Amino acid sequence: MKTLIVVIFLIFAQSAFATNEAIYKTSIPNTIRLSFNSTPIETKSGYMRLAGIISTSTRSALIELNGKGSIVGNGDKLSDYMINIISENGVIICLKN
Repeated sequence: MKTLIVVIFLIFAQSAFATNEAIYKTSIPNTIRLSFNSTPIETKSGYMRLAGIISTSTRSALIELNGKGSIVGNGDKLSDYMINIISENGVIICLKN
């Protein structure tokens, strides 16, 4: 019985991954707006959300991608994207060229 459950899970998992790959080969978002209290955004690299903004002499953002946090500034690259604008309310990132 345990073997049957594992096999069914693996078949389901493989079909789910194939579906995600097919979607993103045709429709990767070029621009993403991240803001506080919004749901995580699905990208080609996984789920992305804004976890915080740090305001000093320059602004930095804490962006979580697949559960890993990164502190980024304007012009920094994160996965397939580049940080474009960091404001007090959110972040705009664009697909790298």
